[in-house]
Amino acid sequence: GMDEATLRALPLKRLVAQTLFLRDVLRQPEYFDRDIVNQQQHAVQSLLSRLTGQLPGPITIMNPQHLLQQRNGQNNNNDPDLESAKLAVARMTKSASELNGGSPLIDGRVTISVETLVQALVIKFLRLSEEEVQEWNEDPEGRFETDEAEKTPSAEVNRPRHCGGMVLAQMMRRNSIAVGKALIDLAKQCQQVPIENLTGLLHREACYRALQLCKFSILDKASELNFDFNAWWSGELLSLLQMNLTIDQPVPIRMLQARAVQILEVYSGTLKNEQDYTVAFVAASHLLAAPDLVVALCAARCVNHLALLHFKPTEVTPQLQKVRENSILPLGNAFALANRVVGQECLRTVLVLVSGLVEANGTCLEGNILNAIAEQLPPLWERAGDSVAIHSCLVSVLSHLIGKLGAIAIENVNVQKVLFPLIDYCTDINAGMLRADTLLEDGLRLWLVTLVTSRMATMGNYLSTMLPRLEAILKTGLEAHLSLKVLQLYAVLIGPTVLQPLIGTLQPLLMDCVSCILKEERDRQSNNNEEMSDTTSPNEENKDQEKSTKAGLMKDGVGALHFCSDILQLYPAVGSQVGQAAIITVLKAIITPKDSRADNLKENFPYTLVEAAFVALSHLLWFQPTLLEELFADSAEEDVKISALVTTWIRAVSNPPLQYMMMMASSMTMVFIDKKRLALSLCAAVCKGPKTRRLVGPTVMRYTDALMGADLESKIKLEDLVRASCGTTRQVIGDGPLGDTSARTAEILKSDPVLTTKLGDAFEQVRQLVPAASHTMSS
Repeated sequence: GMDEATLRALPLKRLVAQTLFLRDVLRQPEYFDRDIVNQQQHAVQSLLSRLTGQLPGPITIMNPQHLLQQRNGQNNNNDPDLESAKLAVARMTKSASELNGGSPLIDGRVTISVETLVQALVIKFLRLSEEEVQEWNEDPEGRFETDEAEKTPSAEVNRPRHCGGMVLAQMMRRNSIAVGKALIDLAKQCQQVPIENLTGLLHREACYRALQLCKFSILDKASELNFDFNAWWSGELLSLLQMNLTIDQPVPIRMLQARAVQILEVYSGTLKNEQDYTVAFVAASHLLAAPDLVVALCAARCVNHLALLHFKPTEVTPQLQKVRENSILPLGNAFALANRVVGQECLRTVLVLVSGLVEANGTCLEGNILNAIAEQLPPLWERAGDSVAIHSCLVSVLSHLIGKLGAIAIENVNVQKVLFPLIDYCTDINAGMLRADTLLEDGLRLWLVTLVTSRMATMGNYLSTMLPRLEAILKTGLEAHLSLKVLQLYAVLIGPTVLQPLIGTLQPLLMDCVSCILKEERDRQSNNNEEMSDTTSPNEENKDQEKSTKAGLMKDGVGALHFCSDILQLYPAVGSQVGQAAIITVLKAIITPKDSRADNLKENFPYTLVEAAFVALSHLLWFQPTLLEELFADSAEEDVKISALVTTWIRAVSNPPLQYMMMMASSMTMVFIDKKRLALSLCAAVCKGPKTRRLVGPTVMRYTDALMGADLESKIKLEDLVRASCGTTRQVIGDGPLGDTSARTAEILKSDPVLTTKLGDAFEQVRQLVPAASHTMSS
């Protein structure tokens, strides 16, 4: 057969073209005949055998035109090419023991078994070349980066190993039992080769690479394949990880150790007991200090994976507890490794690990550990240069550190040396759109974390000096959902005076945010028929870009409505001045004549948009109870629209989508707060608006009466309102300590009508005004 050197000497374009064709053929069911080929065997192996050099005659594979004819309904049962391909499958896709009693010939032709094909792929395609072995010593960071790049689905196919990996992975998807058994048997054979045999070590490393590549298929059929990772871990992998290798030892043995680390990373979810998990975490943590830089960087990825694998925001699992008990070692080794690497991608890998360890440890990092981490940040900031990846990683580290530890982290001198310059760098929109596109969102999120956890007595001056930057960002409209949340927190901490100078900026910004999303929804509805009739296939990249744009519009539109709602709740007068026009724009779009019965609401508008609009309306209507009559005063269908709006509103709040109900199942008090606010606002509108009273008075009475029967009103506390108001900030920082925002929010909301007004009192006022006859008739 063709040896490795000959294979690697093939023109690259030819190798890539053949491999991609093989992969595509493997995906086609037309190359199967289940009556002839048991358990979906692979016709493609007849073509693959050409690369191994073990099939001397030509093998005809069905022409793609025949595939097209078959899809169009044409009968190809007697097609000679198809029959030839099926025959080739029958000859070539059985194990060696099944082939004619072990004979290598059928009809005078050489037949290749699954075992032979798998061995050819592993040894000739997946094995590291001599040049790569040399690169391991001479440019370890380059070797690590290349290996990482090859793992990505979008990686450029530019070397035999990637080509062979694609084919092997596709073979596993089509026949995981036969291929998986062949692969495991080959790995067992390679394990028997003496460790002094360097070529044997390279083969062994290639086998393990294949097992890593085929992880999902292997685990899916573990019982049929008799595959037990825990036995492999204790029997071989652990000893490989615990070897104290020097930089002078042969590259193949160091390669094998690096591969063992990567195997641990991808299979660690199957470690059965807490003790094995702890041993694995500690062993990988030690390797962060390995003399071999590739091994150390592989360990960085592995330790990060292990640290977060069992992380849960609301629960400390036994594995997470062990991670916390053993985190000092990897933190120290990680910062030492950061000082060893030169390239930005490798430094990013280490910083991702630091961020993961900080996130996993949370409040356990107080005291000396916090100081030790903080001391390392200024030098890393100096190394960041103009690297987007490094700045993004530093944002992640600081976000987790501050979010988990709160003010004590922000007030650390070394943290401050990086925190405020980093926010300033990421949010500098004058530096060009590239920075705005890549780092502005990260910078605003870090800004949010800082505001949520800060104490004004110590950090007020720092935060106030950043307001001009925020105003500049708001004027551009970039990342509006985040910049508006930052402004809301400033309003909580400083007061409504921070909003007054920005009213002229906020009014058009909010209108633009909601108008864009409404236009997008209208365009989507009007284009539905065109899309259904269009048979062309849009470019995948364009589709992804369009989806991203729509998501951005939705976030900004819903974020604008949440901002209106929050400011109305905190400061009604300013909130009405700033947000009323945007809220009314959305409501008028929701309630149109064709939707007067509210039957098509969920189809025409996303629930997140509808829910945000109605929550904002409940705040606005409480302070402007005649708004419903003013809203549609210029419409000939005023009565119909007022009735439709109230009916739609009650239905939306009472019957949310199942997904929303599941998210809120653990917080029924929060759901009741929204329902009570709706009832109070509608009661106020009925009491103050004669037309509203006539049109929807009985409906409002029934809704309010039903809420009183739920007997949840007495359970609402000020802490619940604060928690609801700070819900978005909780999503930003998780379970970390809040700064002054919590106390300031509580002080503002203690006079909120949800706390100060009883449903019974509101109901009684409505009952006295709504005619009894009308109520009885409606009932």
